[in-house]
Amino acid sequence: MAHLLTRYVGSLHRRASYRFSAKGKEPENIAEVLKYYRPESLEKLCRKTKFTKKEIQHFYQNFKQQFPKGAINQEDFKSIFAQIFLSGRPEKYADMVFATLNKDNLGLINFETLLIFISTVSRGSKEENYEWIFHLYDINRDGFVTKNEILDVAIAIYYLQNPVLNPPTITRIIAHVDNIFKKMDTKSYGAVNREEFIEFCNDKKWDILESIEFLKTNYI
Repeated sequence: MAHLLTRYVGSLHRRASYRFSAKGKEPENIAEVLKYYRPESLEKLCRKTKFTKKEIQHFYQNFKQQFPKGAINQEDFKSIFAQIFLSGRPEKYADMVFATLNKDNLGLINFETLLIFISTVSRGSKEENYEWIFHLYDINRDGFVTKNEILDVAIAIYYLQNPVLNPPTITRIIAHVDNIFKKMDTKSYGAVNREEFIEFCNDKKWDILESIEFLKTNYI
């Protein structure tokens, strides 16, 4: 699978040079953060992912070549998506994925975070995928997913390969989300927690994995 990682870094990052956006979210001391940044040992990365040492080494070599600072900022992340989804408007979805990975709110994604993300969506179990997707849908990070949050992600996914969202299409998306959420929100609270979300997905009442299926196709 090492050649797949090469393909990921080579094709997706080929035109994405590292830069800090003047309007980005990076703190003023970000240079100091990166100055002391060092990736974890191969052994630890192997334990945290489903990649071999050889795959991780190959991936890291390409990653460092394209991102010598050791991290990707939000603008670069969006540019990667723009190179994949040439006919759509992927910025909104890219922002959502970035926010999910940017857990420390530094405005950067480091090598380990990216590697674990790729490992999860490409080789993770269904439960691991459901866990990650829940955090994607939990846009405001309050530990719950609402119908509006699911709708926001659904629209963002549509825009990945479609530049225009016409009224008939948005009506169909809203109806689909309404139907799904009514089945998911069995207690009629207007929000579902992580356990309820994953239980619903495990019951195969919703093909939620479609939310990341294209990531497996285009990333790995």
